Amino acid sequence: CTCGPGSRFPSRSMHWCYDDGVEKRMPWQTPAWSNFAHGPSTHFWSGASDVRGAVLGWCDADPSLDQRPRARCKCYDGENADRLCERVSRTSTESTFCLNQCSGQGECRSGYCACAVGFLGADCSIVRSMSAPRLAPLARDAPLSTNGVRVYVYELPGEFNTFLLARRLNDDACALRTYKGRSRASWTGTLYGAEVALYESLLASPSRTLDPKEADFFYVPVFGGCYISEFNRPYPRHWLCDECHRGKPADLASLRALRWHLELFHYISRSYPFWNRSQGADHLWPFMHDEGACYAPAELKRAILLTHWGRTHLRPNGSSEYHLWRVKPWASGMYGWERCYDACKDLVLPAWRSPETLASSPYLREAEPLQRDVLFYFNGVLGTTRQLQNYSFGLRQQLHSLFGHLAPDGNVIVTDKKTPKYGEMLSRSKFCGVLPGWGWSGRMEDAVLHGCIPVILQDGIHTPWETYLDWRLYALRVPRARLASLLERLRSMPPQRVAQMQAALADVWPRFAYLDVAWREERRRQRRVPAGGLPRWLRAAERHAPRDATATFLDALRARRGARQAHRESEPAVQTAVARSSWGPNVSGGSGLSACGAKASGVYMSSVPPEAAGMGSRFENRKINGWTI
Repeated sequence: CTCGPGSRFPSRSMHWCYDDGVEKRMPWQTPAWSNFAHGPSTHFWSGASDVRGAVLGWCDADPSLDQRPRARCKCYDGENADRLCERVSRTSTESTFCLNQCSGQGECRSGYCACAVGFLGADCSIVRSMSAPRLAPLARDAPLSTNGVRVYVYELPGEFNTFLLARRLNDDACALRTYKGRSRASWTGTLYGAEVALYESLLASPSRTLDPKEADFFYVPVFGGCYISEFNRPYPRHWLCDECHRGKPADLASLRALRWHLELFHYISRSYPFWNRSQGADHLWPFMHDEGACYAPAELKRAILLTHWGRTHLRPNGSSEYHLWRVKPWASGMYGWERCYDACKDLVLPAWRSPETLASSPYLREAEPLQRDVLFYFNGVLGTTRQLQNYSFGLRQQLHSLFGHLAPDGNVIVTDKKTPKYGEMLSRSKFCGVLPGWGWSGRMEDAVLHGCIPVILQDGIHTPWETYLDWRLYALRVPRARLASLLERLRSMPPQRVAQMQAALADVWPRFAYLDVAWREERRRQRRVPAGGLPRWLRAAERHAPRDATATFLDALRARRGARQAHRESEPAVQTAVARSSWGPNVSGGSGLSACGAKASGVYMSSVPPEAAGMGSRFENRKINGWTI
């Protein structure tokens, strides 16, 4: 959104502002425009003959002449607000976020890279060559070691990933870090950042190959979570309201996402031969939004879908009224019509957590570890209002009704009161609740990263790495039917068993954090700035990056490749039995969940009596905002 032709500075940002009457020219105004700076058009455009005054329109004021604007818009990340949104440096790779900061071989333009002559790729890491493209040396400077698995990363049109960043309304929306003139990056907590972090790590991983003939897997770097929640709706706040001003119903994010992923599917299957060769069975496709792959196109049913939402139920009802998806007639064309997650082939990955949050982790604290004087801790939305009656399938409401009345200063805390000491409270607790929200929540990651034993209270829903790691070593599962006796079970656990699980957490925690991106960013900084003292969490990032979430992901792929090869070499009858690619080292995980060929009911926890469920959790055949579920 810029000033445009006819103005003195046509490329100047018009971020968060508008001129009165714009709705007559552009029928996409929504009520959220009330938060924007606005005024008559002369506040923004002075006219070609009026550029010499002390006070001019925003698009014509020249800071070098000490001219002041009548109105002031916001600047995009990487622009200097004091200089009326001038670029910090047209060649700087540190002024704003880009993948691997363009590998030092291109210009970062508010989220996407314009590569220098001789370089290619989303992060400018590919050297153009007369013979065959190759990766630039800096792209290989990473702590991850090759484990033998080879991954080909597609180069996609920017509208499916990096161009979205250039349209972000806030600096930290789907960007992993910001700079704002600082020598060291500030890390964000962007909700769906795992799809960005994994992409950035894979681009610089020794496991990456530019030769698709030697690839074991093909990674599709699409920013689907960011698209749904940040970019698929018009300004000013990306509302899903394209037609609202015309009296028509709002579109659904899920339906837009379905069409968007279908467009990408057709692009890949028609532009490259690799998808059709395996029907996508060796393709890795991320779906990091609230309900994961529920609204993925059914055409992706053989692909390995990467998600945070490991719901194993067949024909699941929707778990969110915030983002409806199981609506007629489109739901039958979605992956979630049959299932949202197949434990035999899909993977549940950890959600992104800002590396800076690790500063409160007992594994990385500068001070002595805190005493764990809290038995059980859960802090989050409890769904106690009618507007949230279906939130979390009623699980959080049930937890609150059972234990929320206990004194908040005791050793059992169930609360929705936000606190700046959230990390400290996790580090003081022995056990922490893991429950869903409108789909997945990051409570598993929060618990593990702070050494709190996760208590998984979501029947039939996998948590990160559950089909790869033996989660029983460091976590508990408590069925909903036994939720009322939760405290008795926790109090009766032998101290030796608690100590064993805490020791397992101390070993496994790096696998739940994307440390590689933090390590690589610090190496870039050290090339520019003389080495100085590092925060403890950054030193740990370098030490543990070889076992982080990306490394674990690659290890899981290697295990699957080995199992796949074993199946190929087995007898034909066995090959037929596993034709749907049901391979993996720990498919059942000992979780008691239905994993391969799940038999769980599509009605979530139908055995729970209505009074225990709190407020109803079924949406089927209801009408919500004009949509039939």
